[in-house]
Amino acid sequence: MRRTLPWLILLLAACARPDDPRWLLEHGNQQQKLEFIRYRDPPVATPAQVALFLHDDDPWVVANACNYLGQARARDYLPELVALSASPESDVANLAGMAIAQMIGPGDTALLPALYRNLERKELLVRMSAIEAIGKLGDPASVDVLLQRLPAEEPAGRASIYVALGNIGEPRALPALRQALVEIEAMDHGIPNRGHSRGEPWHPDLLEAMVREAIRSMDGKGK
Repeated sequence: MRRTLPWLILLLAACARPDDPRWLLEHGNQQQKLEFIRYRDPPVATPAQVALFLHDDDPWVVANACNYLGQARARDYLPELVALSASPESDVANLAGMAIAQMIGPGDTALLPALYRNLERKELLVRMSAIEAIGKLGDPASVDVLLQRLPAEEPAGRASIYVALGNIGEPRALPALRQALVEIEAMDHGIPNRGHSRGEPWHPDLLEAMVREAIRSMDGKGK
């Protein structure tokens, strides 16, 4: 019996189902779970299977499940994503917010209070996700909220606000955007353009082009 026990354990391990989400929830390690919920085109896992991992004990697994649902535009899970956007775990709050931004539109303004709350979070990426989602909603009432946030925001966050204001397209934002353009033109545009990761400042050339486009989209409105 003692000799057969190791072989029995190996046999059970070989029969394990790493493609079974319920087995993974109970027995899988982080790497197995992340591989299962990784978004592919075409997807392997279904949104319903991935949504099971929104309740995992590992915050990074939960965050990646949020990311999948965003890429899949799985709107059935918006309530869960909104709840998770308030998570104290910054990765979860950030990727839940990003997922929300990927699947919402002008008819989802009921989500604004939850998004506004995340503008006060200390984590830059969480704030940026909220700003992006606010811009996607396109509610003119959000202009004042974003402009109020603008002076205290970090450079990458300010860039996100400029993009959101351009998406909303409310001419009330023009004075702030024109002032931003003056400040951007005074920056050192000769610095190397190495690209940027999310959360890092934009190169002045890219920032200027984006703000000019936002201004162009609003000029002439309301006249």
